[in-house]
Amino acid sequence: MDVASPVAVRLRAKRTSLRRLVHAVHGWLGAAASLFILLVALSGVLISFSGPLMGWETGAYAVSSPRPEGSSADLSEMIAAAKAEAGPGFIPLGYLGPHAEIVTEAEMVYGLSAPPDEGGEVEIVAFDPGTGETTGTFLLDRTLTHGLIDFHTSLLAGPAGAVLVAIVGLLMSLLAALGLWLWLPRTLSQVRGKALSFRAARKLLRQSLSIHSLAGFWLGAAVILWGLSGTYWSKPDWFASAQTDRAGTDLPQAFESEGCGESVSASEAAALALSLHPGKTLLEAEFAAPWQPYHVLYLTKEGAIDRDDGDTRVWVHAACEAISYTVSNGGAGHAAGLAKAFHSGRLFGPLRTVVVGLLGVGLVLLSVTGLHLWWVKTASPMIAASRARRGSR
Repeated sequence: MDVASPVAVRLRAKRTSLRRLVHAVHGWLGAAASLFILLVALSGVLISFSGPLMGWETGAYAVSSPRPEGSSADLSEMIAAAKAEAGPGFIPLGYLGPHAEIVTEAEMVYGLSAPPDEGGEVEIVAFDPGTGETTGTFLLDRTLTHGLIDFHTSLLAGPAGAVLVAIVGLLMSLLAALGLWLWLPRTLSQVRGKALSFRAARKLLRQSLSIHSLAGFWLGAAVILWGLSGTYWSKPDWFASAQTDRAGTDLPQAFESEGCGESVSASEAAALALSLHPGKTLLEAEFAAPWQPYHVLYLTKEGAIDRDDGDTRVWVHAACEAISYTVSNGGAGHAAGLAKAFHSGRLFGPLRTVVVGLLGVGLVLLSVTGLHLWWVKTASPMIAASRARRGSR
């Protein structure tokens, strides 16, 4: 007998034991997370249409044509028009450009419908970029579309819900990685045949196994990335990056001063930021307010993929144009921007909704078939065995 045979037998036994352990972990984790994954996947597919949905719901996103090439928004004029549209109690807080956080050609000025101590709500005034005219106003938190977005990002449970969604994203990635490892055949020559085979068996269990196997293989890598990028979106503070999002930044002490006696409007701040960074366009802006003595301008390259936060953020003191500060993405921050662009589907341009839809449907199939397989192969036999033991007593 070959001397190596006992060693080979022990190695095969260890691999079998490891495979059983991974299979059990994959099954139980998948069963525990399946409902949450279903909810997040379905809501994610729906919010890929958030722009059209919110436009249909509010009627405020009518656009005759895009903004003329080379022109930029006059924020001061838009603020004045927004106040006239929303009423004298409106407090303007910021600007959203076309295809910023909401995928639509419309431009928006957002703010509070009244002072915070008077119960002011977030109100949005939409503009047609082609004409510069207002097209409607609505209270953001009262829209079903915003509620759907809130459900996807936090399950309507606030900060605790955001943590739960982030954990679900990590579980999705872990399940996909474990599933891919379980899927791999013993020899590479079998990979091609297994990756292209589908058995339309009569038994539902075999159909579930075949669908779960094929969907898991073809979508496994994408699910890993989608889960990790979703976790980043929910809890960016869990990652070490320089992403220029709305997280707090240590500004120079000059921003704590009363400035130099000037009055810097939002338009002047935007013009300064664009002059400091030629080749950029204005994506978003946060206006100075009684509780914030500076403007914040979010800039991006023309045609850039990441249009959620941009790649450059500029602070300009509202009482001194000479006091400004810039943070630009680079390295890990750029990678984080690409991760968010992948998760939202913007990385795929015109195919955005198609890709997000396919991933969402794939996750639904994986969750449903995985739960079915776990129930038939694990949970049901355990329940039957437990009943048999109780019956024998």
